[in-house]
Formats: sequence, structure tokens, C-alpha cells
Amino acid sequence: MLNAQLPKLDRRVQDGRRNHDLTAERLNRSPWIYVPEKLKPEERAPDSIQFNLVDLTPSEIDHFAQLTAESGFKLKIFGRSRDNARAFWNLQFLPEKFDLPKTRDMLMKACDVRLPARLTVEDCISISDVILSAVATAKRGAAA
Repeated sequence: MLNAQLPKLDRRVQDGRRNHDLTAERLNRSPWIYVPEKLKPEERAPDSIQFNLVDLTPSEIDHFAQLTAESGFKLKIFGRSRDNARAFWNLQFLPEKFDLPKTRDMLMKACDVRLPARLTVEDCISISDVILSAVATAKRGAAA
């Protein structure tokens, strides 16, 4: 099975980069979203995008999470997922318990959305539109 997929690998990597970069460019237009730049030596083959929510209160993040959940695609906020290994407090196998308030705060604003290479440009535009609309609505809701 793997050998049959190898000829498609370069195209999938290209499509994954296209999906990520298009979505990142659109999300970074929002003052409430920050998509980190790739590291210089990094060779990416992304199938997802990670971004941080900026200047949102916990209740605004709750509202944002609710709005994206209602949209029909899955968005994870690392610190709000009970099973996400990036949230260090979920690592039950560690004998030590850590109190890392800055890390915890960062993880409560760090998001992940899957962007499989099979998605089209139009799909990525739709996904980014939902995210942008949800974050703007969450901020407007707080101001109302």
C-alpha cells in the first residue's frame, strides 16, 4: 500500500503547504489571531495549522470555541482538550506535577485545525472564513 502512495507524496506535500500558507495568510489578517512563521531550517509537510488567539478573554475564547464547533469542522484548543498531550497536565504518567502558569495560559489560546492535502483552495477559504467570523463575533459579543 505504501509503495502505491509514494508517487503521490510530492503532490500531497505541495498541496499541504498551499493549504497551510493560504489559510495562514488569511488568518493573520485578524488582529485576534497569530499564525507563527515557520522556522528557517524547517521543511514542512503540514496537514494542519496551529495558531494563537490574541487579546481574547476566557469568555471570548469560550464563545469562539462554541461558534467554531457549531460550524461543522473540528478546531481544537490545546489547553481545553482533555486528551491533548500538548497540555502537560494531561500527562498522567509523569510522577511530578508542574505548575507552569505561562505555559498553561499559552496553551489555553493555542488552536489546531486539520487541513488535509485533499482540501481545495475553496475549502481552505471557507475554513478560514468560519474562523475569522467566529473570532470577530466573539470579540463583538464581549463589546455588546
